[in-house]
Amino acid sequence: GKEDALEVYEEFGFIEKDLVWEYIGGKFGDMIKLFERKKRGEEESKALSGMLKDEKARLDMLFRSLKYSSLRVRVREAEVRVDAEKFKEGLRIFQTRNEVSAREIEEPVLLGGIQENILFYNPVEGTVRPQSRLIWKAIGELV
Repeated sequence: GKEDALEVYEEFGFIEKDLVWEYIGGKFGDMIKLFERKKRGEEESKALSGMLKDEKARLDMLFRSLKYSSLRVRVREAEVRVDAEKFKEGLRIFQTRNEVSAREIEEPVLLGGIQENILFYNPVEGTVRPQSRLIWKAIGELV
């Protein structure tokens, strides 16, 4: 939870803890990326903005590539294609929430999002959420 993340932020020497929480939450890999950027002399807020910009660019590139070649996912035994508009439409559910029931997302969009490392599926809870807060923020800005 947040308390654990704040302790780790302290270890990393992060100063703008509320801002860090807003951008990356408790995702350890993103904490390391932020720490590395800070070591290179970037301010936390600039580094976080840069990290969000990177995620937006990755997501935008995926959307752009889907205009030319749809995402191919296997749903049971069939190969299903997901184009950019269908994929964006499926991700819109995350504009207002960062976790939803897996039943709320069409299977091809869900599987494509997992395949592209954009969505995380928790089979125990039956929930889906973006892989990180950065991706969640990028989805909010791009779809």
